[in-house]
Amino acid sequence: MKLRMNEPSVKEQIKDRRIFLACCMLWFFLSGVEYAIVLPTVHFYLDSIGAETFYIGFVIGSLSLGAMISAPIYAAITDHFKKAIYIIRVGMIFSIGGSCLYFLVPQKNIIVLARFIGGVGWGLEGALTG
Repeated sequence: MKLRMNEPSVKEQIKDRRIFLACCMLWFFLSGVEYAIVLPTVHFYLDSIGAETFYIGFVIGSLSLGAMISAPIYAAITDHFKKAIYIIRVGMIFSIGGSCLYFLVPQKNIIVLARFIGGVGWGLEGALTG
């Protein structure tokens, strides 16, 4: 069997597959951190910075809003390129950036924005599992 010039070798395919799986594992680890650390402590965190009680709804809702807006975009990109590695990289950047912003800037409006940015990262879950 001859390889065409544009086809990657078997070693390159295995390497690409391992990188893809490592990125998937990292992303699912980061999303687990969201459930384990952020959600149980968000009420106390908002109380500590003096935010009103209703801000907890904004914080939790903004995550879902970001995921709802970005999921169809990620799906279209994945269908177009036939590869999920591009969206994993973008989604991880949004997830990490949102989490860092959440913990580093203790202001109630920035926390809502940080959770929205993290939600944009969460939108790739459907494209990954699909």
